[in-house]
Amino acid sequence: MKWHQFLAGLPLASAVPRIDESLQQRDANSLIVKQAPQHARPYVLRKGDGQAVVVGSQVYRFSVTGNSSAGAFTLMQTNSESSTALGVLPHIHKAHYENFYCTKGRIQLWAQTNSTGHQGRLLTAGDYGAVPHNTIHTFQVLDPDTQITGVIQPGGFEELFIAISNDEFSSSTGSEFVPGASDDSSAGSDADTISALEGFDVYAQLDFVPRRDFVNGTAGGSANWHNGSNSLASDPTSPNFIAKNYGPKYLNNLGGGYQLVAPLTSDKQTAGNFSMGTATLSPILANMTAPSLDLSQPVAFQMEEGSLEVKVSGHDAVTLIQGDVIFVPAKTRFAFHATASFTKFLYVSGGSNGFSEELLSGAQDWNSTTYPISFGY
Repeated sequence: MKWHQFLAGLPLASAVPRIDESLQQRDANSLIVKQAPQHARPYVLRKGDGQAVVVGSQVYRFSVTGNSSAGAFTLMQTNSESSTALGVLPHIHKAHYENFYCTKGRIQLWAQTNSTGHQGRLLTAGDYGAVPHNTIHTFQVLDPDTQITGVIQPGGFEELFIAISNDEFSSSTGSEFVPGASDDSSAGSDADTISALEGFDVYAQLDFVPRRDFVNGTAGGSANWHNGSNSLASDPTSPNFIAKNYGPKYLNNLGGGYQLVAPLTSDKQTAGNFSMGTATLSPILANMTAPSLDLSQPVAFQMEEGSLEVKVSGHDAVTLIQGDVIFVPAKTRFAFHATASFTKFLYVSGGSNGFSEELLSGAQDWNSTTYPISFGY
C-alpha cells in the first residue's frame, strides 16, 4: 500500500490535505530527480542516477540530455571493465563535437585529421581529449574500473546509445556496470549497422588502424603530456589533449573564497558553441558571500572532490558530493560555495560568455595546482 492510500484511510481526514500540501511543496522545491527531465529546468542527479543503457560491455548513463538542456549539450558517463577490443568503431561526426574526460581508470584515445595527422594519448584520471567535427577517433578501456565522462555538443547524441543498446541498465546494489560482461566492441561492423549509424551522425572509418607506438603516454603530435605544459587548441578544427594539471590555470576570488579555474576547452576552440574545464574552490569564511550568477548560458557541474552547496532561485539548497551532477538553465540565478576544503568539479557551459568566462573575468594567471594558503593574493 502506498503512503497516500494509507493516509486517505485515517479517520482524521481534515489533517490529510495539510500533510499532502506540505509534501507537494517540498517536492516542488527540491532539485533532486532520478532521471534527466524532458525539458530544461534546474535539477540534480545523485551519483548513479539517470537513465542508463548497456552497450556491449559498457554502461552509458545520461546526466544531461538534449531535452533537459534544450539542445545545448549531452553530459554522460561510460563505465566498464577493461577490454581487449576497441570501445567503438573508428568513425567521424560531421555535426557533433565530442569530448573525453577520464574520471577514473585508464583509456587510450586516438584522433586523426588531414592537418594534424594520427595522434594517440593514454588518458588517466583528470586527463582530457577533444574530438572536433570530421576527426577520425576511437578509444579502448584499459583498466578494470574505468569511467569516461563524455560531453557532446549539440545535445541529443544519447539517442545513438539508446538505439544500439542491448538493454536498459539498473542495479539495486549500485554497481556501476555488469561484472564480467562480454569483451566485445560497442557496435558491430556489418553493413546494416554502419548504414543505420549514419542517421545518428556516425560515419564509420573501418580502414583506420590505431597506432600502438606510445612513448610516455603519447603517440604523434606534441611529446608533452604528463611531462610538460599543454596548451588549448589554436582553432576549432584541431583535436587537442590536456593532461591533468598541465594545462592553463587561473585564480579568482569572486564573491568569497578562491576559485582555481583550469579550462580544457573554451569558446575559441569550439566556435562559440560550448566550454568546459575544472574549478577548484576553497570554503568561504563567515564574513564572505557565496558567488551568485545569472548566466546567459546553461551550465552543468559534475562533482570530482569535496562538497559543494548550490542554491538555485526558487529551490531548496542542495549539497553535492563526488559523482553528483547539477544542471542550471540559462537566465536562472544560482549561488554556490564549497563546504569542504579543495572542492573540485568539472563544469560544462553552453555557448559563449558562459560560466568559465564569468569566473575568468578578473582572474590572474596561476602556476600552482592549489589556491593560496591565506587570503589576500
